[in-house]
Amino acid sequence: RRTIEPGMNLLLGWSALLCATAAASTNSSCMQSCTRGVCPAGTDGSIALNPVTSQFYLTQDSKAEGFAGSIVLAGHSSLSLDVSTNAGRKTQETRDAAILFAEWLSERGGLNLAGASYSLGFLMVDDGNVEEQVGPALEYAARAVGSQIALAGYSSRLTAPAAVAAKAHGMLMVSAGASDTSVFHTDDLHGPPRVFGFLTHSEMYIESLFQSVVESAARIDAGVASLPTGSKCRDSGCVGSLRLSFVEYGRSCDDTLSATRLTSLAAQKFGSLARKERIEPNASKAELTAALQRIKDDKATVLFVCSIVEDALVNVTSALYALDYSVYALLGRALTAQGSFRSAVSRGFWQGSYVLDSDIWDKTSSRRGFFTKMTSTEFSEIFYRRWGYAPSYLAAAQFAALSALSSAIEDTDSLDVEVIARKLFEMNMPEFYAHINFSGSGQLNFLPHVIQVPLSYHRSDPRSLEYFHYQTVWPENNGNSMVFPMPTWGFRRCSFENVDEQGRQCYGHGKCDIEGTCLCENGWEGNSCGIRVQEQSKMSIVTIVLLACAAPLLAAVLGTTWLAWRFRRTRNLKLFKNAEAFLEKALWDQDPGGIEEAALKFQALGYTSYQTSHDISERKKRQSEEAGVCAAYIISDEFKDFACDRTGMADPTFYDMKDAFFLGKNPIGKDLVCPRDGELGCALVDTLKPRHRKRSNRFLSWTWGYNRSIVQDALLSWTQTAGLDPEDIFLFMCFFVNNQYRILVADKVVEAEILQKTFEASLRRIGHVVALLDTWDNPRYLTRIWTIFEQLTAIKADIPVTMVLTSAAASSLVSQVNSGQDGIRRVMAALTKVRSQDAKAYMPADEETVKQLILKSCSFEYVDDQIINFMLAWIADTFQSHLKQMVHQECSLAVFQATRRGTMLSMRENPEGAAILL
Repeated sequence: RRTIEPGMNLLLGWSALLCATAAASTNSSCMQSCTRGVCPAGTDGSIALNPVTSQFYLTQDSKAEGFAGSIVLAGHSSLSLDVSTNAGRKTQETRDAAILFAEWLSERGGLNLAGASYSLGFLMVDDGNVEEQVGPALEYAARAVGSQIALAGYSSRLTAPAAVAAKAHGMLMVSAGASDTSVFHTDDLHGPPRVFGFLTHSEMYIESLFQSVVESAARIDAGVASLPTGSKCRDSGCVGSLRLSFVEYGRSCDDTLSATRLTSLAAQKFGSLARKERIEPNASKAELTAALQRIKDDKATVLFVCSIVEDALVNVTSALYALDYSVYALLGRALTAQGSFRSAVSRGFWQGSYVLDSDIWDKTSSRRGFFTKMTSTEFSEIFYRRWGYAPSYLAAAQFAALSALSSAIEDTDSLDVEVIARKLFEMNMPEFYAHINFSGSGQLNFLPHVIQVPLSYHRSDPRSLEYFHYQTVWPENNGNSMVFPMPTWGFRRCSFENVDEQGRQCYGHGKCDIEGTCLCENGWEGNSCGIRVQEQSKMSIVTIVLLACAAPLLAAVLGTTWLAWRFRRTRNLKLFKNAEAFLEKALWDQDPGGIEEAALKFQALGYTSYQTSHDISERKKRQSEEAGVCAAYIISDEFKDFACDRTGMADPTFYDMKDAFFLGKNPIGKDLVCPRDGELGCALVDTLKPRHRKRSNRFLSWTWGYNRSIVQDALLSWTQTAGLDPEDIFLFMCFFVNNQYRILVADKVVEAEILQKTFEASLRRIGHVVALLDTWDNPRYLTRIWTIFEQLTAIKADIPVTMVLTSAAASSLVSQVNSGQDGIRRVMAALTKVRSQDAKAYMPADEETVKQLILKSCSFEYVDDQIINFMLAWIADTFQSHLKQMVHQECSLAVFQATRRGTMLSMRENPEGAAILL
């Protein structure tokens, strides 16, 4: 949106400078013109901090925006920390929130100080994620800009040394990433504290969880509240049967709070404590299950999970389900914020429902901020639009910290840290994040909420995660009350699996019981109460008479047994085929009611429940393996917007989409069960809506290096020119149909022979290849080993191949044909440059595997000759078709097919020029 001066780099939409090691003196300031943290208008960042790594953020050239200058805060951050780790993501989120605040502040008109407006900037020096480096990093940043106001990094561990350094140098620091009370002790200072924390202290998070459980149990015993449907307490009552166990999964609970204080708090709230289990972070499923079995044997009813394992809650809840261990409450301090857990629950992992956590930020609150003038929902929306993922409490805390600091600066009209600190200390300001006021030590004085994960329903839309929110249930808020005790596993499974499209339990015709069975109303039957009972017709008197008279005819009936058997066999075969077709359609349509009805049809034909279930699983597996993505979806604005939103790019390649779809935040399909192998992580095609996913009827030969616009344009031109309805075309397109979690994430290597058989079987089943070229002029298609191998396989199998180009490339090709012999030679030279031996693949292992397959049956020279001959035949037929049209002055549409034996050209002419579809 803004003009960036030449030579300036961009980082996340900002003007950014990466200061790296150089030979300059470490004592020199890189911003000699900045005084007391204020840089004059026109500061362009063309400086270097030596010898440290840092990042200097300015929202824009402040002079061009009409600001008097920029107020720059000093800060430390773990800039080099891997963002794929939990700590790395949280560190990045705090920086993203700071950047967003500075941008929002500029849109607001900046900071008003002494009758002028200023933008906000940051100078972050890398602390290396090492405690000993934090103090020097902060001091270095402060010296560089002369600032006495600092922004702390993420975690109590790193904020503690930063607080020591800030106090030692008389600085004011705000922190949005530390909750340990020891960070904010100010015994050595007179007057207001200089370090302000926007997370309440650790003990209060745990106390809120414990207190909410005890209060809920007491309310039920007192008759003030009722047991939730599907829940039960033991005979001794809810309070009397409360028994807490600590599950230390790769992390000691003592890291959260001191052992003495944690045990004291637990005993005070619960009275009865069960055994504690320590589980290694890399423990197997069997080891985790065994540990939880020991806790179950000790009759624990409440579990408190302490962990740093990324999939901790997913693993624990899965193990509890496997044990059929229904606890009253499962508490996971800060674990429900894990991306893997949120993603799993939002997309259908119902086992994660009802977990309790504490959170300082109520995302559903309608409170409007005094300084920001926004609600939590509005903040979440602007954060998501800017960064493409939903904010956690850390982002809200960072935004609130900078809001409080900015409000104090404007109210005091000063940058004097003593004056600002006193204003902060006296602050009593409502904000969307929390009501901001501080304890005597400078830490936010606010009781955290307790949140609960709601029951998940089927959510196949990959974007549904961003609109999935936990519910604030304690203190009671917005009509939401805590579901306590948690319903039994049987009831929860029934409530998730046996629902219709409106989310009605047992299809609205029954209720789930505690054991997980649908108790159907009169007139309905089936596992989900989705089938209407057919009334049995009463036997008439005439029928009875006829049966009585039939006794003398018994001998004749026995004589016709063989004919009757043959008739029944024919009838049953017809019924079986009808049931099979019905089931196939229900599976493609993802219709639970239809699947259940089909299962009953099979059982009526003699199938056992196991045989029926096994058959359905096998059909799901086959459909997943044969599924294709609809061409109409690929060329739609829906897919375009989705790809651009996910990647943050206007025209991403499919390599860019790979990272955003499968390897980045909230990977698509990671937490869905794959129909092919029963493990978590499914192919992208299995996450699509039913109308976008059907049996594939075209094999697309292409490369992930193509931009989104190239693929969309070429497919649109092909379907329009060939007179095909895109809704009827389903492409076997590797990006969508291959399970990338087995290839990219798990890095599983497939043997060459298996790869060849699987590939050839798919190609023969589909029976038609569509080869997509980005251009005729030295196309990338002929430099990739996969596309060459696909062409070779199609040639050997005598499978038709349709060549397609983008509309622009087709027009360019027509121009070359029209230019005569020289143009034709240029086209031939460009399209016959084939060297399979030098062709590449994205993954070196793939390249080696495919070349190994080629050499087992032929040579590279043979492959080159076959591809060149095919391309020459295609070119020849292309020119011939074009010349015929010129002779006959055709202007109408002619559709041809491209095959190995002779390729014909799809062509259309218009007043503006020829457009060819190959």
